[in-house]
Amino acid sequence: MKTETLSLFISIVDTGSISSAAKLHFISQPALSHQIKKLESELNIQLFHRHCSGNCLELSNSGKTFYKYAKKIVELSNKAVIEIQKNSIESNIITIGSGLSGGTYVMPKLIEKCKEYFPDVTVNHQMAPGKFLIENLSNKKYDLIITSLKVNSPKFITATLFADPFKCIVPSTCKLKKYIDIEDLCSFPIIIREDGSVSRSILIENMKKCNLKLSDFPSKMEVYTNQAIIQAVKSGLGCGFVPKSSIESTTKTNFREVTVHDLPMTRFLNIIKLSETPKNSSIDVFYKFVQSDAWRNGF
Repeated sequence: MKTETLSLFISIVDTGSISSAAKLHFISQPALSHQIKKLESELNIQLFHRHCSGNCLELSNSGKTFYKYAKKIVELSNKAVIEIQKNSIESNIITIGSGLSGGTYVMPKLIEKCKEYFPDVTVNHQMAPGKFLIENLSNKKYDLIITSLKVNSPKFITATLFADPFKCIVPSTCKLKKYIDIEDLCSFPIIIREDGSVSRSILIENMKKCNLKLSDFPSKMEVYTNQAIIQAVKSGLGCGFVPKSSIESTTKTNFREVTVHDLPMTRFLNIIKLSETPKNSSIDVFYKFVQSDAWRNGF
């Protein structure tokens, strides 16, 4: 049983789909499915079962038990590697830029874990609109950036940190069932991010696959943060889609999650650095650290 296979299994559970986990690990869906079948054969158990309606992937009871142990095994393996790498790190300062969402919900946990593993490294964190992140990295104002933006240029090196699936949230008083069709949702006003945001682009792109438009909803409200969507839903103003990371630390009162059939959405948070970054052991080790599972429990 390889830790790489366990990481694949964990990613499927955390993202809720084989396709998202495959993108996260840069492998094909058939290859990932084959790995999971081999793991199930080795364990002689069925890790997943599916709802007939909506093809929603869920853990079996045995899978739930194995997931807990798999997380511990992978976490210990990552800690061992990091402990070895940290011996070569230099005392230094790393400046990281991030967007508003990543800076609010991801960076605090990442910095906390960094201090735990690398007490001699100081992490300076700055939040900026997405369009400025690449510019500031190019100008070497940042050593690294964390963003859901996609960058295709040999000038940069990009690695995917984790998949952040979107969750559909509705007011707690809403009578919708846990598993619904997209048509059921269209009877409610929708709260969405502002024009130009990555979250909005992902939502519209996936709605098109269902032959759905924003105009199919009774009304829409535009806001500038995921937290604003959550607050609007809590106030009973409609439904909304927000990344999982944005509701992990939110008190789940006055709203609940529903699963929309045929509308799975995931954004990928990436860490990006310049290809010609000056040799710096702190940056190199930190770059590897943030790609590990050592700090990601809860995401």
